[in-house]
Amino acid sequence: MILRRRSQLIQWLTENAPTASIRRAVGEGAVEFLGWFSQIPGSKFPGWIVQAYSPITDKRWDIVIRLNYPAIAPGYHVWILIEDIPWKFWGGDETENPFMQGDNPEQYKRNKDTKT
Repeated sequence: MILRRRSQLIQWLTENAPTASIRRAVGEGAVEFLGWFSQIPGSKFPGWIVQAYSPITDKRWDIVIRLNYPAIAPGYHVWILIEDIPWKFWGGDETENPFMQGDNPEQYKRNKDTKT
């Protein structure tokens, strides 16, 4: 599956999130899609970040989804981000594509501007 829209990414995450708690939170729609980042902590590659919230435990997870590199086989890696969100690498301001911009691009642009 090639992810091209927010809805596809969220659906993929409901099936592939790293824990059952995250899969449940994503499945219930308790997510904020932060968009595309040109570099993700833990790798030197780009990817998307999604925040998932559990209304039961009031816990928040920052989840990274990135393409397999090198692109030997189609697919994605997913993990929980333990570092701060790398706002200086947010790339949604470089495109008109909503899949790259995330749910709230004006706020994310302000976050990026204060972190660089």
